[in-house]
Amino acid sequence: MASDGTASLALRLQVPKPDPGNPLGIAKPLQEVFRIPDARDWSVQRSTEPDGSEVLTASRALAVGRETDAGIALLIGGKAATRAAVTLDRTPSGGWKYTARLEWTGDPPQPDSAEDDRSARDLLAALPPGAASLEDARAIAKDFEAEIWTMLFGPPEPVLPQMLLSGPNAMQRRFRTALAPSLERILLRRLGDRLSEDQRRTLVSLALGAARPPQAAVPNAGPSPGNRGPDVPPIGISLAVRLPGRVLSHNGKFDAVTGEVYWELLPQALQRGPVILSATSTP
Repeated sequence: MASDGTASLALRLQVPKPDPGNPLGIAKPLQEVFRIPDARDWSVQRSTEPDGSEVLTASRALAVGRETDAGIALLIGGKAATRAAVTLDRTPSGGWKYTARLEWTGDPPQPDSAEDDRSARDLLAALPPGAASLEDARAIAKDFEAEIWTMLFGPPEPVLPQMLLSGPNAMQRRFRTALAPSLERILLRRLGDRLSEDQRRTLVSLALGAARPPQAAVPNAGPSPGNRGPDVPPIGISLAVRLPGRVLSHNGKFDAVTGEVYWELLPQALQRGPVILSATSTP
């Protein structure tokens, strides 16, 4: 975005050259993986990288105060399974606000109520007697699953790709280290002083000591442990914005070299509900 308020939106879609020896590869042409942007709205170019990857780049003007299609539409079974839009607004202080909304529009995952209930009862059994009700345990288990989901798939930065490149021990260590503080905060928020600090830490240690990264942590897995849904290819989504002035707040990561706020995620992140990304600047 320029200092005079004019803004543009750039899109880059890329799929690697099919490689039979790579089980994580995407053996489809670009037009079968993504919905191609409409040339009536976008300036579109195609190219091929030296390594054989197919690339499509597209750009369009970004109007102020109006939602604009961001062009991020992943195809599953020939139908768009994701939708993304961005909005750029002025703030009362004369700065700028960027908002991106990403949604899952494909077939929804089917929850496994029996597995959810089992998780809640296991958690209740691990809590000190009288510390929580079954409803408390269900709420905590739901919070735990949401935290695991965001950690694995983002935003702002999924750990799943790094975990898949690690050995089993390192993968388990990353899983525990990333989750422990968040699970302690959930217990504190839900149960307050009904648990001591030592009890919270002990419970988290027991939970993570027995836990394994969920089934969703393997490529092309369903949407969550105990839930069944469509296979989702391992495609990374990255968004970035550069706003005039000084960045005041954001829910992503800040690149101090480029001055951009950025977010990274995998498509599975959208299956729990809309994902909202935001950044604001001040003059």
